[in-house]
Amino acid sequence: MTFDERREYYTDPRVLLANERSLLSWFRLGTYLLGLAFLLAKLAIVDRFMGLRYHDVLAPMIHAGHRLALVLTLTVLAMETAALIRYVANQRRWHRAEDGRGFHIPAFFEAIIVAIWLIGVLYWAG
Repeated sequence: MTFDERREYYTDPRVLLANERSLLSWFRLGTYLLGLAFLLAKLAIVDRFMGLRYHDVLAPMIHAGHRLALVLTLTVLAMETAALIRYVANQRRWHRAEDGRGFHIPAFFEAIIVAIWLIGVLYWAG
């Protein structure tokens, strides 16, 4: 394939729109996780107002709702940042007529997501 043929292939609207759909699906997942974080935080507030007599009935996840909400929020921030980096890198690569199928999220952001979860689990367990 010549450079112009590759550029025409990779800048085909179907390819570019598929990249955008992937980005939007990551954003949608992030929105769902933020909704779960909001729900856990609100349930933790309700748990405080209910008092100790219902403390054994509720799940342990509700008692630590604020901490889990913080961990989920930080995870969503890292995930959305990685999705944006992947989207922009693919767009640039395709407009330079390079193959972008082998691109993965940088290991730096994967390490951030794992670190956030480990810190959250250790904080919640401690």
